[in-house]
Amino acid sequence: VVLHGFLGNADTDLGGSLGNVLKDNGYCEFDLTYGMPIPGIRIGGITDVPASARTIAAFIDKVRAATGAPKVAIVGHSEGGFIGAYIPKHVAGMAAKISHVVGIAPGNHGASFAGAVYLADFAKVRPQVDFVLKALGCKACTQLITSAPLVKALNTGPIAQPGIAYTMIASRFDKLVTPHD
Repeated sequence: VVLHGFLGNADTDLGGSLGNVLKDNGYCEFDLTYGMPIPGIRIGGITDVPASARTIAAFIDKVRAATGAPKVAIVGHSEGGFIGAYIPKHVAGMAAKISHVVGIAPGNHGASFAGAVYLADFAKVRPQVDFVLKALGCKACTQLITSAPLVKALNTGPIAQPGIAYTMIASRFDKLVTPHD
C-alpha cells in the first residue's frame, strides 16, 4: 500500500512513479488519495490525520480481502510515512495486518515546514497561524508540526510495533521535514 505525502495524491506522488517500479518488479501495488477536503479535487493529506488513518486502515482491509494476503507492506512518503507508522500503533487491530512500514522522508518527529513553525513561534503569532490554517481546511497542517499532540503521541514509547519491520529513509538536506532525527 503506497501512501502519498502532504498535498499529494495517489497519481502524482509515489503511486505514479514508485508504484510503477513496484509493479514492474512483480509487486502488487495499491494506492489511494486520502485526506481530501474537497471531493473531486485531488489534493490530499490535508484533513484530520487520525481520520485519514482510519480511511487507510479500511483500505488496507479491502486490499487484504481482494488479494487474500494476511498482511500488507506500507510505503509512505512524508505525511504518508508518518501515517504508515501511526496506523499500527494507534489504529486498533492494524498492527497484526502490517508486515513492513517503509517511510521515505517521513515526518515521524513532526515538521517545521521549512522553519515556518519556528518563525511563527518566535513572532508569537502561532495561534493566529493555526487558526487560519484550520479555517482553510488544513487540519493536518497543525497536527503534523514538531510540537503537536499527535506527533507527541506517536513518539511516546516506541514507534515500532512488535512483528513489523521498519525502514525509515531521511536526508539531512530535507528542507520541509525537519528535524531530521
